[in-house]
Amino acid sequence: MSLASMTTLFRRSGHDPVGGDSRRRGPRRPATMATALSSAGVLCIAGVMPLTLSGTAHALDNNCEPTGTTITCTYGFTGEEQTFTVPDGVTSVEVTAIGGHGGKSYQATGGQGAEVSATLAVDDVPTLYVQVGGNATTAASCENSTAVDCIGGFNGGGSSWGGGGGGGASDIRTEEDIRLVVAAGGGGGGWFGIGQFGGGGFGQCVGGLGGGAGQPGGNGQCAVGTGGAAGTATEGGGGGTPDGADGTLGSGGAGGTGGGGGGGLYGGGSGGDQVPAIPPFRSSAGGGGGGSSLDPDGGSVALTSAAPSVTITYEASAPVFADTDPAVFTLGSEGEFTVSASGVPTPALTAQGLPSWADFTDNGDGTGTVTGTPAGTDDLGTPTFTVTAENSSGTVSKEFTLTVAKAPTNVTITGTDPSHPSATDKITVTADVRAQSGVSGLPAPTGTATLTEGPGSVLAQADVSDGKAVFRDLQLPAGTYLLGVHYSGDAVYSVPTRGVSFRLDVAPSITPLTLQDATQYVPYTAQLTTGDDTDNTDFAVTDGTLPAGLELTPAGLISGTPTTAGTADFTVTATNDESDLPPATRTYHLTVSPVSCTTTGLDPHAVHIVKAPPQRRPHRHPRQRRHPRQERQRHHQRRRRQRPHLRRNRQRQNHHRRRQRHHRRRATAPTP
Repeated sequence: MSLASMTTLFRRSGHDPVGGDSRRRGPRRPATMATALSSAGVLCIAGVMPLTLSGTAHALDNNCEPTGTTITCTYGFTGEEQTFTVPDGVTSVEVTAIGGHGGKSYQATGGQGAEVSATLAVDDVPTLYVQVGGNATTAASCENSTAVDCIGGFNGGGSSWGGGGGGGASDIRTEEDIRLVVAAGGGGGGWFGIGQFGGGGFGQCVGGLGGGAGQPGGNGQCAVGTGGAAGTATEGGGGGTPDGADGTLGSGGAGGTGGGGGGGLYGGGSGGDQVPAIPPFRSSAGGGGGGSSLDPDGGSVALTSAAPSVTITYEASAPVFADTDPAVFTLGSEGEFTVSASGVPTPALTAQGLPSWADFTDNGDGTGTVTGTPAGTDDLGTPTFTVTAENSSGTVSKEFTLTVAKAPTNVTITGTDPSHPSATDKITVTADVRAQSGVSGLPAPTGTATLTEGPGSVLAQADVSDGKAVFRDLQLPAGTYLLGVHYSGDAVYSVPTRGVSFRLDVAPSITPLTLQDATQYVPYTAQLTTGDDTDNTDFAVTDGTLPAGLELTPAGLISGTPTTAGTADFTVTATNDESDLPPATRTYHLTVSPVSCTTTGLDPHAVHIVKAPPQRRPHRHPRQRRHPRQERQRHHQRRRRQRPHLRRNRQRQNHHRRRQRHHRRRATAPTP
């Protein structure tokens, strides 16, 4: 096969698929690597599974070695993607990336790779993905032969049919395939060149030198093919003439007889092919351009002959425990206590000697949590335990103390009986003693409770039974009281941090407690009092009525002559507008006994009729006289009122007549 046909065959195969378009779509895929070229010049690609380095947040990766407090992780060329797991607690790393060299063609050297050094912030980056670029093929057959393909380096180096292949780029990426650092590869040398100004191929022409990373390739001598342009920060380098291929994102252009472009952020263009010449004249091809590098702010870029690699370093530190607040747990309540240790990498935490009711959890971020619920009096006290923090830089232990306290309580007043007491009432005060919210699984509180008035005046004490204290038979003068209930605590429950207080208004009491009975038609008086300021106290009947003929004055005097026998229930309220106390009330039951008649100095056998004096009707003016119908109605009403009295009078008269007849018969009867 002729040189031209072989060149055409290679050109039809397209750009070097080794680097290809490195913009990934979908999940991360393993990088690919060219493995062989067939004798017909067809490029063969084989897939390679990715190598994942295992590790934990507390152990070093296999590629990492400590030197004092500095951890250095070195990644050499493998032809595969590699990973660096960012240790917990590491916020920045120092990186150095070196790209691959361009291949030599015959005696024309390839370009050097780039060396990029920078500092990367990795606060939110769990994993870095490392691609170490490969050097282009440098076998003797590729250096000296006039018809051997030279394959570009891994990760973007452009291949060539006759010239040297381009070097692959070394870069560091995130999970999303965002390149953080790129060290570009050098371009390959042109066919039949031994130096930029040396003799040509077969002793007559000089091929173009490969451009270093970021530099264009050299032109060939004689009937020249021009060198490929270097890649830039935004686009690939243009191919040389004639027929040079442009570089693309991540990959250098593939050359024919010109050198392949170097890989990089954007690859360099391949060198131009040989220009056909009439024998005995000869021509030479151009060198490939170098790829473009990417260095973050503050980074540096240089050319180097060192082997391709990526080095990542970070500073480590031994664990140090932070100061913590006292660890306090209470009976019956679930609690937690957190310890914290700093260090790089983040240390692993373990606990020893915990009480049986407690558990320890390493949170994975340098903190550990003790959780649990102490449940019995045996758990009270101050148990100790030890926490050990360990990372690749050291191990340290610290003893901690847990304080288990009694369960907290709340005291509440549930009420008084009566709810609105007066000065003469015997008062009952009831209080509840309960565990605070969140406490469970414990018995009800016991012990004693004290009822006080004011700062320290003890009114009563009561035993706490089933969480309840009852203070009985309290009797207080009228007034306003600030009462407090204080709990003593017991073996399980603590004394409340503060007692509970409440206001109790004791109303004045109306005396006397009961009233003497009254007699019909007999004058009656009773004086009511409250013991308060009587000048400002008004008495009034607020429920029921007094017996007919009696009345209550605002000064509390009940007076009058009851005219009707019977009973009356009524409530008296005493109100003092100048007092903050509630009004005093009392309900009375008053009995009016009927009048009784007794005869003295009269003949028991005689009938004495006492006639009431005639009652004169009041004189009325003719205009004030009532209508006859009204007169009849009033007459009937009087008769109805008088009927019982008339009936009783007739009965008495009949009784006296019978007794008189009886006495007359006895007086006239003959003596035996």
